[in-house]
Order: sequence, then structure tokens, then C-alpha cells
Amino acid sequence: MLLTLLLTSVFILPPDSNEADSVKGYGFKTVIETDVRKVTSMLGSGDYSGITYIGGTRYAVVDDKKSGGGILLVDMDVSFKGKVGDVSVTVPEGTATSDLSNRDNEGVAYLADGTGLGTLFVSAEADQSIREYGLDGVPTGRMMAVPDDMASGRIKSNRGFEALTFNEFTGLFWTTAEDVLVADADTPGLLRLQSFGLDLKPAGRYLYMMDAPVKSAAEAESYVFGVPAMAALDDGRLIVLEREVFVPKGNAIDKLRKSFSQMNLYVVNPADDASGVLRKTLMCSFSTKPASGRFADYEGMCLGPLVPDGGRSLILISDSQHGAGGVVRDFVKVIIFR
Repeated sequence: MLLTLLLTSVFILPPDSNEADSVKGYGFKTVIETDVRKVTSMLGSGDYSGITYIGGTRYAVVDDKKSGGGILLVDMDVSFKGKVGDVSVTVPEGTATSDLSNRDNEGVAYLADGTGLGTLFVSAEADQSIREYGLDGVPTGRMMAVPDDMASGRIKSNRGFEALTFNEFTGLFWTTAEDVLVADADTPGLLRLQSFGLDLKPAGRYLYMMDAPVKSAAEAESYVFGVPAMAALDDGRLIVLEREVFVPKGNAIDKLRKSFSQMNLYVVNPADDASGVLRKTLMCSFSTKPASGRFADYEGMCLGPLVPDGGRSLILISDSQHGAGGVVRDFVKVIIFR
């Protein structure tokens, strides 16, 4: 019998702690995991790789197996206490009727236009593109000018653009390849965080070093490692999600006992860091295993609604690959930070 008890975790960073002071401008006093909600019955089992907040209870989610931009419009009630309520999904016409080939769409970011409509930018791993779509899922024809050294052919296979985020206060989009570029193959773990301005042209670029992996693909039947998502804060800082998901070779018992997913959220401050490789501070970390009933590969992340007392919610969504192996499920996780 799978254990389905959810424990809420609270990470308290005292104002005078060394960790809080280790990076200028870190500034969070508390980071609280408030909820994990299985949403398979409401959204359907899918391949949810990206999420962005539109406003109110509206979100856009990307399914990386759907054609066009893979865009789904999701109505999701997240309470001021960080609890996930009812969830429903609408497939926009552009996604439902698109005859465009699947580009392995991964990340999504919302750009408001002041009318309540706005547009969505979607990063596609197959061709290393970042294209703009209307909320109806129809492409506008605009796309970002991706630097040549991050273009298709310069990335490891299936290790391209997954993360995409935008902040209206800084006016910057941010992305990175999931794993090291081909040109950086001699420096394991080194990523290049790339920003774009509202003109869709490259802006700043910063070096980021991932933690060393615990396992290797050679040991696994299924394995993913890298950065699938980022969230841009109003003051220029970035929350970076590093994830490692491991399913071993072997029988069902081995898979149940030894599979794990590890998620580490780090904060960096590109706006005030001249250290070469960005200094990073751990915001929080969590892991899941099949025996917990919460085994999940979190691929999408975005800032969600404001909460009382100056807090902000962070929303994560998992990619179950349509319930792969009968073990992985679709979850929404909420973290509140102040």
C-alpha cells in the first residue's frame, strides 16, 4: 500500500544566518511547501512541461506531446494559504487544430499587453526556437533571435531549451539549455543563462554551475538531469530548478525501492553579481520516491498569486509522461516564500 500522507515542510532562514547572507539580496525569511495536489483526474494524464501565470485563477500550461505550441489554458484555484482547489482545462483552437509538427515544446512565459489578453512565448527543444502565440494557441509569427551558439545543432540531443520565464518589472525573458552546450562539454554542469529584451533580441548572459549528479544515465532505465525551469523575480533575481530523476534497471522491486526524484531550487542574482560563475543559494529542496505515492518529475515552474503578509506563491507542475510505468502521476506543488 502506497503511503499518501502529505507532510508540509517549512524552511526558516533567520535574518542573520550565514546562508541567507551568502548571496547579496537573497532576502527570504521563510520558504514553505504548502500543498501537493494530484491533478490527473482533473487535467488528464499528460506531458506537462511548462506553466505560466496569466492572472486570477488562469494559467497556461504546455504539453510537450501536443502539436503547435502545445498550449493548454488551465483554470486553477490556489488559495491564499497555498492550497490547490478545483482545476479545469480548455484546449485552445490553435492547439486543437494545428497541423504544425510537434517541436517538443517545453517552457512557456506570459507577456501581458494591458488589455487582459497578452501573448504566450513557448520554447521548443526540438528546433531550439522561442515562438510567440496568442491565447488562442495561434502563432503570431514573431520569434526570438536565438544566439548562434545556442541554436539547434549546438546542444546535446534532447537537452535544449526547457526553461522559459518573463518578468514584467525587469522586462526580461530568461532561458537556458537543459544541459551543457556542445561547446562546453569539457566543463560538466556549466550552463549559460540567457536573457532577451522586449525587442526579442539577446540581452545579458551569465554562467551557472549545476550540482554534480548523484547517478548516471548508464545505471538507469530512465534518467533525466538538468535545469527544466526558472522563475524571474521582480528585483532581477532568478529561481533556478535543478532536477535529477532516476529509475534503475532491474525488476519491479528495484524500481520501487531505488527510483527517486530530487529537486533543488536555487536563487541567483545576475543583476548584482560579478563573480564570473553566478553564486547560488539554496532556496529549498525536496525529493520523492515511488513508495511515497508522490513520485514526480517536476518540469514546469512559475510565480503564482500574491499571498497575505507580502508572500508570493511558486507553482510547480510535473510531467508524468502519461502515467509512465503506472507509477508517475501528474501533480501541482505550491511553495510560498516571504
